[in-house]
Amino acid sequence: MQIAMPEHLGITESALGTTIISRWDNISNNSELRSLDAAIIPPEPQLIQCLTGRHVPTLIVTSGNLEKSKITELRKLSHEHPLLVLDDPDGEDLRLALGTLVSGTMQAGNILPRI
Repeated sequence: MQIAMPEHLGITESALGTTIISRWDNISNNSELRSLDAAIIPPEPQLIQCLTGRHVPTLIVTSGNLEKSKITELRKLSHEHPLLVLDDPDGEDLRLALGTLVSGTMQAGNILPRI
């Protein structure tokens, strides 16, 4: 499975657990983009548009400084695209989200009902 994230995204290898992630300088213009199975990215609009347009399951990770309204907008995209959005996650949040990416269970519109 080919999973990539930008080189500049500040996630440590230990936070990713045993999942092998490739760090790319540029995801949207990478020659291996067609073979990408999943991506972990910051909330960069152009990159989100590129990956959702290709239906690449994507984990968007914010650093906790994004407005709640922007986070809500991003989460609404998951109704139509295979996206997960984590706001300032800890290591366990990242590992759980990665498990979803790797297992192949992430699909657009896979929303749990509110309890």
